[in-house]
Amino acid sequence: THSWIGGSGNWSDTNHWDTGIVPSATDNVLITGSGTYTVTLDMDTSIVNITIGGSSGIQSLNISGRTSTINGTATITDSGQVNLVNCTLNGAGLISNSGNFSMIIGTLDLPFDNAGFASFSRTCNINNTLTTQPGSTLRIYTEHYNPAILTVADGFSNNGLLQFVTVAQNAHARLDVSNGTLTNVPGATIEVNHADYPNQLNAQLDNQGTLVLNDELTINKPSAAHTNSGTLAISGGNLVISQTGTNPSFTQTGTLTVDSARALTVNGGLFDYSSGSFTLNGSFTANTATVNFTPSFINTTRMNINGSTLTCNAPFSNQGLLNLSSSTINGSGTFDNQDTLSVLYGTFDLPFDNAGFASFSRNCYINSSLTTQTGSTLRIYTEHYNPAILTVADSFTNNGLLQFVTVYQNAHARLD
Repeated sequence: THSWIGGSGNWSDTNHWDTGIVPSATDNVLITGSGTYTVTLDMDTSIVNITIGGSSGIQSLNISGRTSTINGTATITDSGQVNLVNCTLNGAGLISNSGNFSMIIGTLDLPFDNAGFASFSRTCNINNTLTTQPGSTLRIYTEHYNPAILTVADGFSNNGLLQFVTVAQNAHARLDVSNGTLTNVPGATIEVNHADYPNQLNAQLDNQGTLVLNDELTINKPSAAHTNSGTLAISGGNLVISQTGTNPSFTQTGTLTVDSARALTVNGGLFDYSSGSFTLNGSFTANTATVNFTPSFINTTRMNINGSTLTCNAPFSNQGLLNLSSSTINGSGTFDNQDTLSVLYGTFDLPFDNAGFASFSRNCYINSSLTTQTGSTLRIYTEHYNPAILTVADSFTNNGLLQFVTVYQNAHARLD
């Protein structure tokens, strides 16, 4: 065993080792002496075990532009601090961090167990298993105009705090999980903080804990089956769920809240609100997606359904603004409009009750029962040189105002 002595200095300096010899591949290393000092690793090295952190003070190990091999355990205690810049750590061992670990450009080719604070900046890779403990913090930290990108080879469970933090302009933080699932366990938190551009989570997400958006986030992982059985709070930034590949989906069974002035956008795939709660105080947009609502739902703000199918298996009430474009609303439930509905190329395959203002343009269809209430307006509206044609499958009684409105030359409105 080689113990560090004599305050700050370079690893290669034999005067700082109690043995008078620089550690080699078969040696154990202790940087545990009391006091605040920094050991600078100024050479590539290979060791067995190393412990960083003593009983008092702060003991730091700085490594820049080096490759280090650890074939035992690298233990960073509460008072230990490891700072890596453009480095690779490999070997048959593992890293156990209870102190402070910082990497700016680098690769970990050995298991990393984080029970303390770990920060990753610029481009970093964890090519072996990642474990996080309760009370730990894993931070993806953009301190430069380039984005901070942490790529983790395999899925892992977040048991502590996973943070996206940006303090540089024109940048963002990004987490890529190449294989498997990022599981945010009950009691754990994923926190998305300030960025000039949307932060990115390129992983299959199983959120059982709390996901808080204090700024923008895009979730983008091809062929992923995302789930939220915990709490998803879209409070300080918008959320975009971008879904491509084979059978991508986002299943909502927990608590989902979109605050006012915030937006939830689903691009492609399936958005399945199967149970739990979905509180929409902001806006919801679906683009070329399949949207399933199993519980009843009341829209009091704004929804945009574009090139999509909305399936309602319980009563759906529009008490805000609903824009439907090239889309279908179907299901075993019912649809009632109490405020404003705008339809451009749309189909309703479920009972439709209009008590508000409903406008239909281009080719639209109501293939189930139509009911209109006193004081309602049903408008067939030509806003284009093509005619506006509303086809209603069955007879109905107009109890309000039925309008034929044309604002475009050489066009007309038609009710079939």
